[in-house]
Amino acid sequence: MNLISTIIIIGIVNGILEGFALLFLVLRGNRRANRILGFLVIIMAFCIAGMLFMSIDAYSSYPHLILITQPLLFLFGPLRRAKRGERDRLGRAGITTQDIMCNCRLIK
Repeated sequence: MNLISTIIIIGIVNGILEGFALLFLVLRGNRRANRILGFLVIIMAFCIAGMLFMSIDAYSSYPHLILITQPLLFLFGPLRRAKRGERDRLGRAGITTQDIMCNCRLIK
C-alpha cells in the first residue's frame, strides 16, 4: 500500500463519518437537506472505496465485493431528484422505495 492508497482510505473514512454525522448528529437547520447530503456523502465514499478496490486489484481475489460497491451508483439519481424537490407524475415528492429499488425515470 502506497501513500496515495493511504490518503484515499483516510478520505473514505472521513466521508463515512461525515455522512453519519449529517444523518444523526445535526439537529438544527434543514433536516431534509442534511439527510440527503448525508446519504450522498456515504454513497460517494463507498463508490470511492470501489475504485480503491479496483486499483489494488482486490476484485480478482474477492469478486463478491463488486456486488457491494457497483449497485450504489444507481442511488445517485433518486437522491438528486429528492434534493431538487421535484415531484413525480403522481405528485409525490422525495425518495420512495420504488425510486431506490428500480431507479426509473418517471414521466412528468
